[in-house]
Formats: sequence, structure tokens, C-alpha cells
Amino acid sequence: MSGKSPMFAAALLAMLAAVPALAADRATNAPALGASSAKESEETCLQNNRLWGWQLVNPRTLSITDRTQKRFMVRLAGGCVGLTNSIQAIELRGLSDLACVRRGDFVRFVEPTLGRMSCAITSIERVQEKGAPARDQIN
Repeated sequence: MSGKSPMFAAALLAMLAAVPALAADRATNAPALGASSAKESEETCLQNNRLWGWQLVNPRTLSITDRTQKRFMVRLAGGCVGLTNSIQAIELRGLSDLACVRRGDFVRFVEPTLGRMSCAITSIERVQEKGAPARDQIN
């Protein structure tokens, strides 16, 4: 057995231990939707399959435009290594292609020297046409 196997096993175990915590956090932070907040949620919904364009604002923030030209600021967890504007494509991964992207979902990409990489999403915010953030926010 090589020296890398115990480290890999420990890292895998740590990731598996974090999954239930993310699921519990998602369940406790999900707001109850009333008639007015359902419309607001629809306005802030960025669906995985509607990504049109993106630009890296800083190492922890992406500006994403969907197919209907709505802009979103997507904040990423620290440790997002290799994500630059020179990356050819990103992929938003969540519950399904029709679900709104939210906290705990992932941005995935291929970095030429590092290979497949992913970054956890910490928040998503709709950006109004004039560049001011929307008052409603998905966390």
C-alpha cells in the first residue's frame, strides 16, 4: 500500500462526512414560499441549464448571465483553485437541470494542468439592470 492511499481515504471520508451537513443546512435554510415570495424566487432563479455567459469578477465571485439576459453574482467558497477567465467552460451542478442553483451546489470546470475541479457555491444574488444588487437574495 502506498503512502498516498491513507491520505486519499481520509480525504474521501471527510467529504462523505460533509454531505449530510450540507443537506441539513439546505433543508433548514429553505424558506417557506408564500404567493409574493414565490414570484421573487422566480426572479432570482438561475437554472443550471440556462447558463449563457460568465466572467470571473474575483477569485470568489462569478458574474453569470442566463439565456434571458438576467445577471447573477455567484459567490464561491474559499479554496477555488484554477478558476480563471481563460477557462473555456463552466458547469453549474445542483439537484437537476430545472432546479434553481443555490447554496451548496457546485461550479465545475476543467483546468488544463490540474484537471477537473469544482467550487462550492455560498450564495447567489440577482443583479438589476443598472448594476445594483437585487434586494432579494438566495442563500
